[in-house]
Amino acid sequence: MLRLHATSLVLAFGLGFAMHGLASAQSLPELYEAARGYDAVYLAARAQAESAKFRAAQAESRWLPRVDLTAGASQTETSRPTLASGNERGGTTTVEGAVQAKQPLYNPCTTPGTRC
Repeated sequence: MLRLHATSLVLAFGLGFAMHGLASAQSLPELYEAARGYDAVYLAARAQAESAKFRAAQAESRWLPRVDLTAGASQTETSRPTLASGNERGGTTTVEGAVQAKQPLYNPCTTPGTRC
């Protein structure tokens, strides 16, 4: 009986030391930061604050020059029968292109108090 009790005691101490290695203490700031990672209100406010610089850049882009380039091509081929030569073929090829540049001088939408 004494031997069984001593074996149980050794196993209990061994298990205690093994569990001590698995458990780790966390400081209050670590727990606070971990909890903030799951707080929806905090995450939404942080995302809105981070997006402010992108919204500012988008607002400034209204004053930047803009260049548009368009191009297109089409080809038409026709064939009609004639008495003298059998078939008369003809066609046209059209190629178009355009470049448009704009530089805003005044944009009433960026003036405070105006509605666009």
